[in-house]
Amino acid sequence: MKRFFYTLVVALLFTSCEVFEGPSKLIWIYPYKLNGPIYSYVEEGVFFLISDSLELNYLPKSWRRMEQDFEIKGFDFEEGYFYQLEVRDKNKNQGRGFVLKSIIQKQKDYTYRLHGKWMSIPTQVLGSFELNISKYSRISSMPSCFMIESSLGEVGEKKIQLFTNPISGLFPCGKPAPWDPKPTGPSPLSLLSQATEYKVRPDGFLELFDAQGNLLVRFQKSE
Repeated sequence: MKRFFYTLVVALLFTSCEVFEGPSKLIWIYPYKLNGPIYSYVEEGVFFLISDSLELNYLPKSWRRMEQDFEIKGFDFEEGYFYQLEVRDKNKNQGRGFVLKSIIQKQKDYTYRLHGKWMSIPTQVLGSFELNISKYSRISSMPSCFMIESSLGEVGEKKIQLFTNPISGLFPCGKPAPWDPKPTGPSPLSLLSQATEYKVRPDGFLELFDAQGNLLVRFQKSE
């Protein structure tokens, strides 16, 4: 009997040494797997994106794409959720990746609702402009003469965060701004930065609202 228990303990210790090594750590897992660089519009693939930040940071620069043979042993990935995991490094003999210890957080991402190209519906002071949203890269942009990039922050059931960055104030294609350039009038940059909530209506229109519930801009799918 003693020999049996001794053999069992040795086997368990051997198995644990083979599975992982090093201290545990916390990582975030991106909700979608990619097959290209995070800064381009890509299709779903077989690559994990992970972040070592303690707090969930949505901006693309916080994420890094892993190699194709990377895996998290014991982790059952479900698309559409940010995961915070406690993991340990796998033993070098076991390949690239981690061994799951526990799931700390699981947060649903609603960016899939906004995925695609949207064209704003013109108003008296604001002309039409295009908004591109990718659930894979979390970058929305208006590839018009007035260049703007907007990174998506949290996208909840109603909540939305847009971090706008004007790439250039020039109009390289030689056309006028697609809105009334009066200083007192709104611009796409100011409207997007004010957005705190969104709504996708049953008729397919996308609406952005400010913190007071005022409608900022309405879009329709352009493709």
